[in-house]
Amino acid sequence: RNQKWNRRETRRVLSMRYLAFLSRLESQIDLKLPEAQAVLPVVSLSFSPVEELPAAVSPALKSWSGQGRKLSSYCEHGAISIEVHGIARFALHTESRRIDVIVRRDVPQAVVRFWILHQALPFFLLLSGEAEMFHASAVEMDGGAVAFFAPSHGGKSTLLAHCLEQQHALITIWLSPRLTARCSSVIK
Repeated sequence: RNQKWNRRETRRVLSMRYLAFLSRLESQIDLKLPEAQAVLPVVSLSFSPVEELPAAVSPALKSWSGQGRKLSSYCEHGAISIEVHGIARFALHTESRRIDVIVRRDVPQAVVRFWILHQALPFFLLLSGEAEMFHASAVEMDGGAVAFFAPSHGGKSTLLAHCLEQQHALITIWLSPRLTARCSSVIK
């Protein structure tokens, strides 16, 4: 279901708490994630639906492509922002542990959820020193997913190419956060 934005929903008190990357996300929208325990570090998400994304106030630091979309990073108002052009801009406030989301009103919440979990939150954890980024891949095998995690030049692409040659379906190639020792101490 493509749930759209409405004023009442985005004014709701931050009451939903979810678990993602060993962080507790407090959100105004249903992120469809497991419920978080109180002991985890908190990252608050706030949402501002708009008709059109405002123009960036500074030049892009870097631009790249992801999932067929152009993405750019900016330094704006004391925060690093990531913009998924035509969809949303995520302002990453690591000191106050908050991500402010400006989102086009016509974008389904499921799409925003995808970009939060695949770009905004991993970059937030990277900038806050709680995670390091590394590449990974996954293929379908025997009705399940098999993921390959390895450092650079660890053979992921070679293994992926072999699996694709054997007719296994590609699930994804992604950047994934690897938790640092400071953050992973909460697992105990």
